[in-house]
Amino acid sequence: MSKTALFGVDLRVRREATGLSLDEVSHKLRIPSAYLESIETGDFRSLPASCYGLGFLRTYCLYLGLDPEPYLDHYRALGKQAARTVRDASLHSSAAGRPRWMNEAITWAIVCAIFAFGWLSYTVVCRPTSEPSDTRVRAESLDDGMVVPPPVPASLR
Repeated sequence: MSKTALFGVDLRVRREATGLSLDEVSHKLRIPSAYLESIETGDFRSLPASCYGLGFLRTYCLYLGLDPEPYLDHYRALGKQAARTVRDASLHSSAAGRPRWMNEAITWAIVCAIFAFGWLSYTVVCRPTSEPSDTRVRAESLDDGMVVPPPVPASLR
């Protein structure tokens, strides 16, 4: 039996010695019974984030009248060991079997492609023409034989 399981058995034996069921302790401490069961079986991977696991374990030990420090030290040691294993695995490969740097390179290539597509779309479709079109009306010369009426006198206006 592993040291982790021995810690859990110690907690279970202590709880049973006080005559409490797992559901009673769960209700009293407001910790889900599945988490308390995971602590008692030594399956710390089933617990939520490390900070919650530490809090659950500390609360459970104090409720049973045990010193929580040895249990917490053991839990922290297991957490560091598991974190080191996960970190080493993530540095070398990803879920798809590619190295991590390749995933980052693919991500940056996609981001650059999106920016290039946006720039191309703007320059071809949305960008206004480089030379403004001349929409003003220009006066033609009056040399074509056009007759200009004389100005209206101010008295007739």
